Amino acid sequence: MRWRSLILFAAVGVVLYAALLASADPSAAIAAAARVSGLSWLLILGLSLLNYGLRFLRWDGYLRYLGNHLAFTRHLAIYMAGFALTTTPGKAGEAIRSVYLKPLGVGYERSIAVLYTERLVDAISIALLATLLVEMPAPGYRWSAVIAAMFAIALLLLQRAPALNAVARLVPSLPLPRMRRAAQSALDCLRQATALLRFRLLLLGVGVGLISWGAEAVAFYHVAHVLDIPIGPVVAIGIYATAMLVGALSFLPGGLGSTEAVMVSLLVLAGAPVPAAVATTTVVRVATLWFAVALGVVALAATETSRRRYSLSNESPGAKAQAGR
Repeated sequence: MRWRSLILFAAVGVVLYAALLASADPSAAIAAAARVSGLSWLLILGLSLLNYGLRFLRWDGYLRYLGNHLAFTRHLAIYMAGFALTTTPGKAGEAIRSVYLKPLGVGYERSIAVLYTERLVDAISIALLATLLVEMPAPGYRWSAVIAAMFAIALLLLQRAPALNAVARLVPSLPLPRMRRAAQSALDCLRQATALLRFRLLLLGVGVGLISWGAEAVAFYHVAHVLDIPIGPVVAIGIYATAMLVGALSFLPGGLGSTEAVMVSLLVLAGAPVPAAVATTTVVRVATLWFAVALGVVALAATETSRRRYSLSNESPGAKAQAGR
């Protein structure tokens, strides 16, 4: 089912990008994309790898802070495997990491708390980067920078004890036992996450998020610059972050469709020709979203293979005899 979903999502992606090209002048958009050289591809893919690497180090640091010290290579593979399912609504499929971390001594509540913290600090970081849209040439869209700032502040306030206590008081009033159990489990995860949301750790986590997502935004600016789109780095970062934030809030798988629509629209408003805007968006999404999914598929296959070998070795007669002693 997991692989079937990935194939379906890839097919939907192909259809979406074909429609995106058709909405512009297809030949002009393809010609624009072809102007991105091999060296530029290496640069933007390298910046994407920097994003993934910094976020993994933050994830590993969170687990170490909570007392779980894991082998670097295996843990990296498990973390990257989550990217294979980043195409689920709200990236919820990345919780597959919890399944692989459980046999290594990391409880579900702890790994989900770390996932929640990662999602939270990334949302705050991207919202802060989105405030740079205040430099957008089209004045009518500058208000989105204010909304992004308010969103970041709201996320921070919701993590405070008074807000959590208010939610806890509402749990017993939920109508169904299953809903109450689910809400209580969510609260338990949130309370575990509070250890990772102390001021210094929160500041560090958001700082890593600003650098990692900023790296991808710089890649976006580089592509726009190569295609002669008249925007500066500040506006480019604001456009990229705003598109990513809207994609995340849409809860569409991988933000597919919503992110692309916002990115193209803001580029056009900033003065880009439609073919160049479509080409920039397509190249950047291939080098960020789809590159992450491709790496995740490889890591997921490797992690699954390793897991099965471990299970088979434990079920072998020799292993059972060893256990019997």
